[in-house]
Amino acid sequence: MKKFFNLVLVFAISILSMSLLSCLFAAAAYFMGKNVLGWFFTSFGCITIIGMFWNMYLQYKNNLISRAIKTRVKLADSYQTINISCAYCSVANIVKIILGTDNEFTCQNCNNLNKIYIDVTTARATKPLIADSDMDSIFKKLNGEKNSTQTRQNTINSQSQSNITIK
Repeated sequence: MKKFFNLVLVFAISILSMSLLSCLFAAAAYFMGKNVLGWFFTSFGCITIIGMFWNMYLQYKNNLISRAIKTRVKLADSYQTINISCAYCSVANIVKIILGTDNEFTCQNCNNLNKIYIDVTTARATKPLIADSDMDSIFKKLNGEKNSTQTRQNTINSQSQSNITIK
């Protein structure tokens, strides 16, 4: 409702200001001894046409600015920031890259030009082949024992002990 009220208010102010300006032209016509109503309606029509062209110009300018902003936003969104080391001095640099383009950067430490080579590969999404509930039956079959839970725990403990290294 507020939008509608604002729209009506702007329209009323526009008509009022156009009428006042047309009255000034009509007053000038009166002092020159010309047709007052003719000057009023002619000036009102000219003001309306000039206003339409001015409105079209402002809309065109607004569209240009809007497109420029959207382009800048897309460009800013296309950057990816990575932490990469220099090929010459191995100092880490924070670099913005754009996928699909040739990316290069100048090292902050040694000022040498580096090119970034990106190799993208895919991998399959996998699911576990065996559910955890089936593990007991598998341990029974492998070890031929009745107490599969104890065998499974022994296997897990032996694996965890073999992975520990002391320096």
